[in-house]
Amino acid sequence: MIKALASHPRSTPHHKMRMYAEQFPERDDVVMCKIVRITETGVYAHLLEYDNFEGLITLDEISKRRRKNVLKEVRLGKQTPMVVLRIDQDKGYVDLSIKRVLVEERAVCVTRFAKSKTTRSVLERACMESEIDLSEAYRRFGWQMCQNNEHALDALESVVADPELFLRTYDVPSSLVSPLKAECIKRFTIRAEKLQCVVSLACLTPAGIDAIKASAAAGIEASPHVKITIQAPPLYCVSAVSAKTVATTNIQSACAVIEKTLLEHDGEYRLVTEIYCARKENDVCERHHGDGAAQSVK
Repeated sequence: MIKALASHPRSTPHHKMRMYAEQFPERDDVVMCKIVRITETGVYAHLLEYDNFEGLITLDEISKRRRKNVLKEVRLGKQTPMVVLRIDQDKGYVDLSIKRVLVEERAVCVTRFAKSKTTRSVLERACMESEIDLSEAYRRFGWQMCQNNEHALDALESVVADPELFLRTYDVPSSLVSPLKAECIKRFTIRAEKLQCVVSLACLTPAGIDAIKASAAAGIEASPHVKITIQAPPLYCVSAVSAKTVATTNIQSACAVIEKTLLEHDGEYRLVTEIYCARKENDVCERHHGDGAAQSVK
């Protein structure tokens, strides 16, 4: 027996707002759940990332340990990752398992849920300052942030570095722009760091300059939050301002595309320095370009 979910109200308050565009998770997904009811036949839990829909954990899916009373393994109100065993999206049925969650899956789920909670908190606080409902914010751009990034939080953190790019990318209601900017700056400014690396780009073919420009443009297209500046040919600085892990990923992605594109044009790519943190506001790979002024690659 599994719990039917279709009876839940579809107009959800803020605390029940689902965090992703998908109404239900997929089979084998690991999702964060909260135990809300314990009975003699099974345990019921809310899927915290999906409208607090209710799923069932049968007694044999609670623990790998052989215990006379497996219900002692769970407690009311506990939040824990669970794996989706079966799901019927038409009828809204979800069966869950606690014992089948792997250690590494648990860690990934906990991290993702923490980021999702932060994302929702930022949007909710911004919505409180405007006349926009949280559900509308998610429909207009919140779920798109999930689709465009490894996590929606990455997009919100980018507001600190380049708010105009964010507004060009996402359909943010005009009344929400100012409070959203303010909330992102408040939350993420301290965490934002400028990371950069130096690469050597060379191409001795007749179209060498165009090949280098095309490679740089491809890198920026792959990672829009990255900036590429000329130091002293063939040295170029690839930089990004965001949370450290996000900035690192963006730079690595851009460099990978730059290398691939340049090699396709018979050019040469070399990583001169590993990614490092620019400690000074005006530190634009200064350790490599001396007194020369940096110029953006057009």
